[in-house]
Amino acid sequence: MRSQSLIGPLVGDIHSKIEIIESDKTAGYAIEFMKKHGYDQVPVSNKQKTKNLGSITSVLLVQKFSTSNFLERNVTEVMGDPFRSLDVTESAWFVLNLLETEQCVLTVEKNEIKGMINWSTIIKKANNDEPLATYLSNYFRDKFHIEIRAPQNQQ
Repeated sequence: MRSQSLIGPLVGDIHSKIEIIESDKTAGYAIEFMKKHGYDQVPVSNKQKTKNLGSITSVLLVQKFSTSNFLERNVTEVMGDPFRSLDVTESAWFVLNLLETEQCVLTVEKNEIKGMINWSTIIKKANNDEPLATYLSNYFRDKFHIEIRAPQNQQ
């Protein structure tokens, strides 16, 4: 794990690595790619992973599926807006705030897409990281006045 900032873990500590769909691929390729990797959303980028061009989500694909020659269309013709992004050195506090309105957030390092964070990613990481779990608990308490407690062992 990287060093923690003064106000908690860093974005790079909690992201999941993600594959991108390159902008020269087709919508048909995107569907197969997402099935293969188990993704329901994925960024569209150039080959160097330095440009966050747009996004493909399973909901978007279903909505656009009825357009003519859909499977042969370039992903840039059917993609949605780019996901927001944060540098891996930013505090996790920023990503938690963004996830209040965004599906997910990309992480970047030196202008290269490194990973993605959504609530599922954070919950999985918190299950194995007590400092992150404590940080999340404090975030929810301070932001939403919600107390989150670990389940008690029942014997």
